[in-house]
Amino acid sequence: SSMTQEQANTLVINADENILQGWLDLQRVWFDNRNDPDMMKAGIADWQKRYPNNPGAKMLPTQLVNVKAFKPASTNKIALLLPLNGQAAVFGRTIQQGFEAAKNIGTQPVAAQVAAADVAEQPQPQTVDGVASPAQASVSDLTGEQPAAQPVPVSAPATSTAAVSAPANPSAELKIYDTSSQPLSQILSQVQQDGASIVVGPLLKNNVEELLKSNTPLNVLALNQPENIENRVNICYFALSPEDEARDAARHIRDQGKQAPLVLIPRSSLGDRVANAFAQEWQ
Repeated sequence: SSMTQEQANTLVINADENILQGWLDLQRVWFDNRNDPDMMKAGIADWQKRYPNNPGAKMLPTQLVNVKAFKPASTNKIALLLPLNGQAAVFGRTIQQGFEAAKNIGTQPVAAQVAAADVAEQPQPQTVDGVASPAQASVSDLTGEQPAAQPVPVSAPATSTAAVSAPANPSAELKIYDTSSQPLSQILSQVQQDGASIVVGPLLKNNVEELLKSNTPLNVLALNQPENIENRVNICYFALSPEDEARDAARHIRDQGKQAPLVLIPRSSLGDRVANAFAQEWQ
């Protein structure tokens, strides 16, 4: 369903509504464990034992079927797709340095500066109005779809600090591909020929859109997300949405004891979403 976690928490279930209670408990399993595949699998198995007569116990939603079939991708050969030239190069090279440093010291996090807003594609050399930070992969089976953001005017990128953790495999082979030097389709073909087991990137939003159109079979951890999220079994999005940043800003300002914040936003659907997220967190 499209019910949010907040809505589910406010529902009052009658004692005889076992089927509905089962669905809500399954949704809670999803919300509580969606960042941990092993915990998710254990939670689903436990739920199936507790609700053996629920329709979902016999036929799980597609998203949960994919989770049960999930196997971690090999990290022996990693392809890192980043813009290393043009105006976005500062972000690409910072992420590259952080990734390489973290890889060299195992799993210790390394701080990397990445921009927080969306990245827009321009006919001239690529102009950045931001690069998204880490966050959760999007799903639609059990959570509500958010309205797609509309393109906004390009502005100077804002930056925020994010922790970049390399795989726990210091011996892994890491190869860097410059997404600003050739079409993404050619890069993906080369990555496949090189035998990469997992792809990290691309970083720019327009490259992520191209990635989806390519229908690549490669396992990909994209460092941004498209305007319209598409669930793919081989693609995850590692990006902090503008709404998440607005909520973080509201909490930070409130923690500082401020009482009358002024929010400046673009006149667009994206601006409306950011303002609503800020207002809801502030209340």
